[in-house]
Amino acid sequence: MSLDVVTSHGQEGGATSGSAPTPFLLCTTPGSGHQVLVAALRSCGVVVRDDAWPVDRLVECLVGVGAAAPACGALTCWADFAPAVVEPVEPDPSRCHPDGRPHKHTVLEQPLPGLRFVLLVRRDKEAQARATRGAGDPGNQDADAATGSAGLRSQDWRWIAFFTAARVEPLVVAYEDLVADCRSTVRRVLTFLAPDADRSVDHLPVSVDDAVDGTQVVRNPAPAPRPTRGHGLPPVSIVVVSHNEGEKLALTVGGLRDTVPDSVEMVVVDDWSTDGSVEALDPGDARVVRTVERGGVTGARNSGAAAATGDVLVFADAHVVATPGWLQALCAALADDSVACVGPAVTQIHAPRGVGHGFTWAEPQLRMRWLRSRDPAPHPVPFVCGCFMAFRRSDFEAAGGFDPGLLRWGSEDAEIGLHLWRRGRASVVVPQAQVAHLFRPAAPYEVPPHLVVHNTLRTATAHLPRSAVRAVIASLQHLPTFPAAYAELVEGDVWERRDVLARTTVHDGSWFLDRFRIGALR
Repeated sequence: MSLDVVTSHGQEGGATSGSAPTPFLLCTTPGSGHQVLVAALRSCGVVVRDDAWPVDRLVECLVGVGAAAPACGALTCWADFAPAVVEPVEPDPSRCHPDGRPHKHTVLEQPLPGLRFVLLVRRDKEAQARATRGAGDPGNQDADAATGSAGLRSQDWRWIAFFTAARVEPLVVAYEDLVADCRSTVRRVLTFLAPDADRSVDHLPVSVDDAVDGTQVVRNPAPAPRPTRGHGLPPVSIVVVSHNEGEKLALTVGGLRDTVPDSVEMVVVDDWSTDGSVEALDPGDARVVRTVERGGVTGARNSGAAAATGDVLVFADAHVVATPGWLQALCAALADDSVACVGPAVTQIHAPRGVGHGFTWAEPQLRMRWLRSRDPAPHPVPFVCGCFMAFRRSDFEAAGGFDPGLLRWGSEDAEIGLHLWRRGRASVVVPQAQVAHLFRPAAPYEVPPHLVVHNTLRTATAHLPRSAVRAVIASLQHLPTFPAAYAELVEGDVWERRDVLARTTVHDGSWFLDRFRIGALR
């Protein structure tokens, strides 16, 4: 990929409103659709020239930032950038990954004040991998895409590790967000690059065509307007994910719609249903988006978050019944600035007597154990049940959403709850809100058993101390699905994720286990 010189203000390097141009680096990976962002920036007066810079010249400019740095930025991908700035350190057992690989450091010894980083990612890694491979043997495309997606996820985390080492907080922009809501996403970038500049995005289209390949990315021909405030509530979006839920989907959506103000946005994510359940919805009840391909819980929920517009994001399974007043109670708990995630008390649809107030881990296999409580006030819990959980959008996005490395189903609620606690953000159960959930003996769709085990291993490896990880592995290694699950784990980006989380969170996994007295892993 060539390096395109980008200036961040005015025409041909000129300043806007008398301010000096801000140097910035637009970082990406191949196939991420950077041309969409570049075209939008150009249309807003951000000059993108086609001059090609060698990487060593770019590094010289980065090292010079804060002194005599040029007023420009550069578009680059990790494969071009890494050889010039990253090198391994001398082997040191105390500074190695858990698998023995040495850490690396950048040749940029000092922080980079004054330089702004924009990281463009694409959530749908398999589609991105297919786009980068081009036309090949159709029979091998799916296998190639699955292999390539792991490498692309790893590259995203390497960029974040680089930013962390440079002590710079990047702005992370998703290609899917550009497609779903071009105006809002470009406005975020412009505000980040030039907070004081007056940039109009009214001329931009409300949605853009996919410029990477022929895949239909999650988007709507006419996205719904931003929800208005009503009944003392902030703007709220409810995201319901569905895959072949049958009549339960319409019952859930209709029931939720009956319990919230009309101003609340309802988004249904159709994760490749084939039973006609989505088509049976009342068109006035919800806005429907479809995932690029079967995304599972994490992929579909992240797609729904990208398409939603609210400041509060509520994620609901497609087989729940909520009692009136639940939304007001959850939003009231989120008014506490220390709280990032809230959830209701949960009962079973067919057995409403038992009530769960969040859950914890009681054994090394990380199986959930419901918590019982008589405390009527909102109270902190290790984990909020994934069947129904609400987030302040800013916290959800700061955590990167649900971990995209979790595959199909399992551990997504525990992983994001643990991540938020490590960031110093609380998860709270609100007993005044109650939701009944249909707990099924088995999912009505295929969930490969080794993926469930993989998700457990990934959550433990990314977050927990080594002694706890060893305990989790020992408790699972007798399972026939363990070899396939562990192979999936080591082929992914879990070590990079572990490293970045260690540097960007305020607490470690040991703190979390002590905070909630989870003795099974101590």
